[in-house]
Amino acid sequence: MSFQVTVNNPGALSISLSGSNSLTLECGQRFGDPGATAINGSGQSLDVSVSYSNGFDPDNPAVGTYTATYTATEGANSVSAERTLVVTDTEGPAITINGANPYRIQQGSCSPFVDPGASALDDCAGSKPVSSSISGPGGATSVNTAIAGTYTVTYTATDGTHQSTATRTVIVGTFPQDEVDQPGTSNVPPTITLNGDDQITLECGSGFTDPGATATVCGNPVTVNTTGAVNPNAPGTYTITYSATANGFTTDATRIVTVQDTVAPVITLNGTNPMTVGFGTVFTDPGATAADGCAGNLTSAIVVTGSVDTNTVGFYALTYTVSDPSGHTDTKVRTVQVLPYNFTGFFAPINNLPTLNEMKAGQAAPVKFSLGGNQGLNIFAAGSPSSIQVNCSTSAPIDPVEETETAGSSSLSYDAASAQYKYVWKTESSWKNTCRQLTVTLRDGTVHQANFKFK
Repeated sequence: MSFQVTVNNPGALSISLSGSNSLTLECGQRFGDPGATAINGSGQSLDVSVSYSNGFDPDNPAVGTYTATYTATEGANSVSAERTLVVTDTEGPAITINGANPYRIQQGSCSPFVDPGASALDDCAGSKPVSSSISGPGGATSVNTAIAGTYTVTYTATDGTHQSTATRTVIVGTFPQDEVDQPGTSNVPPTITLNGDDQITLECGSGFTDPGATATVCGNPVTVNTTGAVNPNAPGTYTITYSATANGFTTDATRIVTVQDTVAPVITLNGTNPMTVGFGTVFTDPGATAADGCAGNLTSAIVVTGSVDTNTVGFYALTYTVSDPSGHTDTKVRTVQVLPYNFTGFFAPINNLPTLNEMKAGQAAPVKFSLGGNQGLNIFAAGSPSSIQVNCSTSAPIDPVEETETAGSSSLSYDAASAQYKYVWKTESSWKNTCRQLTVTLRDGTVHQANFKFK
């Protein structure tokens, strides 16, 4: 296509543009000028010169709008034509990936992935920096040379207006050594590191939490499998084995856990200690419980030695003993005191020592007393009560017995309303003008006396 330009000199010079009179160019791409043709009035071709506005550089045009002016001259006559040049930037930088794509790495390499990188050249802006990012299995943001998989390296460059991207595929797997693209790769076994000590001693019954272990290949984590268990409630030696497999290699590590029983069981007495019981009552041992950190509840294994005789006043010891399966023993002792009757003295009409209770011989004296409750009627020791004659020549006061009874013989009774015992003591007529001492000896071994003067 050409355009004829006619000047105001008919039959003289004429000029025609080759191509369109308005061209759009890409920034930075060399401009091949279509040129123009010129002829004179005789039909002869003339040389055409071209000039550009605003410093337009045909070899490296910059963004902008320019005018190309074409001129032909013959003698004193000249003719010209203009073409509009519009230079735009519609493309981003061109990215060139260095090295192989896809890029193969031997799984288990102890060398980290070394990116061969990429370069970017923009026709308009020239060389531009390139950034990169990595994506991979499970959201990985780096190439893990210990784990097989396909990773993508994305390279990005921008000229300030347009952005370009290119991708490299990185494959971590098992390849013949002559097919890998990253030199220096090698297969290595995983390394296992125990958390904590490789030998642990713990007290039976204290519980156990495995500290575990970690495994890596070239600094990359590898799954650890655990076998073996520990029973923290049974003394013994246990082995825990940790295993990790990678690159066709398996590495093992072991931990020895020793469960020992060094603590004796503990006995806890039920009830009070020391404790007291009344004379003649029925004693019931409150018992005890026993627990062991290793063996658990050992209450049923408690052995009790000793006994309590409530018919004999005094102190008694009950010994509780228990042993665990490891032979450790605990012992507790309970002290039990058998108290005598709670005798508080004779009640009226009988006076306590040293008073002489005066009464008529042959009558019966109501001897009243309390033992702190109903202890039954079998409260006297053998041969008790009894009396003996004593000397009346004493300075003790004399107090008449204001209440006497007529009875054929002596007797004992208990009155629940007053919580008192009454011993009706039948005296003899032959005791007239004498003094006697009544002695009441109880089964608890205590002795209680009162003096009488008979008239």
